[in-house]
Amino acid sequence: MNPKQIILLIVVLGLLVFGLYWKGQQTRPELSPEPEASFGLGVSPENLDGLQIYKETSEERLMLTRVGENWVLPNLWGLPADANRVDRLLQGLEEVGGDERGNSEDLFADFGIRDAQAIHVLLSENGEVKEHLLIGDKTAGWNQVFVRREGSEKVYLCDWDLLSRMGIYADLESAKIEPLYVANLKLFSIAEDNIESVSVRRSGGEWRPVYAGNPFEQDEAKTKNYHRALRGLRAETVVDPAGEGYGLDTPEYEVQIALKEGDPVVAQIGAPVPGSGNGERYLRVENSPHVYTVASYTQDNLAPDPSRFVGANPLQIQKQDLLKVTVHTPSREISVDSFEDAGEALTQYIEALSRLSIVRVRNASMPQSLSDPAQQAWILIEQQGKDPVRLIADPLAEGMDETPCLVEGGKIPFTISKPTYEKLFANLSRLQEIESEPEAQPEAEPETSEPTPAS
Repeated sequence: MNPKQIILLIVVLGLLVFGLYWKGQQTRPELSPEPEASFGLGVSPENLDGLQIYKETSEERLMLTRVGENWVLPNLWGLPADANRVDRLLQGLEEVGGDERGNSEDLFADFGIRDAQAIHVLLSENGEVKEHLLIGDKTAGWNQVFVRREGSEKVYLCDWDLLSRMGIYADLESAKIEPLYVANLKLFSIAEDNIESVSVRRSGGEWRPVYAGNPFEQDEAKTKNYHRALRGLRAETVVDPAGEGYGLDTPEYEVQIALKEGDPVVAQIGAPVPGSGNGERYLRVENSPHVYTVASYTQDNLAPDPSRFVGANPLQIQKQDLLKVTVHTPSREISVDSFEDAGEALTQYIEALSRLSIVRVRNASMPQSLSDPAQQAWILIEQQGKDPVRLIADPLAEGMDETPCLVEGGKIPFTISKPTYEKLFANLSRLQEIESEPEAQPEAEPETSEPTPAS
């Protein structure tokens, strides 16, 4: 390497070292340690009557308007807002504050706070916008956001959790504004202890108690749980009440909640929602201006199968009262009449029998009679001080997950699951050791031959 090349290399290295030193002395504008001014709102949250949050790149917009003491969502057909979540938003407005971190439009891209990038927040008093704030889509830390006023170049770093109070926690650049997050989608506003009873009417037929059709005694605790659950049922979304094709003029079925005090509340369930992946249907509560969609599991909780009200021990088995249990299948029959010193196999069997679980009560679309009695399995339970109870089951068909059953003398068939059927009727050899022994017969005395007299 000649002297000129060495000198050129030294000069290049010197420039590189100087460039690195100069860059290290620079401070990122959004993290400038010396604030020039503090940020605060020019309105009081308690005086607000309007709030909007949106992004210019999205059609979704959260709009809240105060009507009297309540808040509604005008762009969702006046749907009431969730009071608790609105209160949290307003509390978040009270706690905003921060310091200046920039004062040039050239820096907007660094903060992600250009009009097209930012999340816009509009606060109104008496129908007039008093504050138009922009929140940048870049953050300096948890709940540390960059904020500026519309038309101003000053950018502030604020410790503000307004967005997390809307369910937006992470990437603000891809964040979506969800108006339903603050919507009140509860179907009913009913006090739990004010529910008298619930009835169902299908296709304009007669009203029948939702509990009707239970083949066993109705469990009061499960009834109370059902009434409690009604109060928490929520819709998936709300739709235009002026729309068509909802099927609410001739509902598929209706649910009437009779109250101890006040008029009954009636929910009408209409047509399936096209393209719905979870069995949604349209629903309207009588005398309400709103039309909702509800998922299939909400429909099941609204008008459940009567099996929901079956108690934990539907056959009313008390081990200490058992006299005899006979298990019959087309291939064999076993009887047990000794329970005092029950082994593990018998104990497990009696527990499975007492915890009999019903899948559903058979509806009108199912056959109302069981199969050929010669093919049925049954269990006869005899207890002290009670009438015998015979549980009859159809054979478990190949490929089926449940099979029909009936309590002898009853008129309401129901189904049990494949695992339940197998616990009760399959592998009966496990009970072989506890099968009742036949009564012992007295042993016959051995025959003795008379001695032959000597001739």
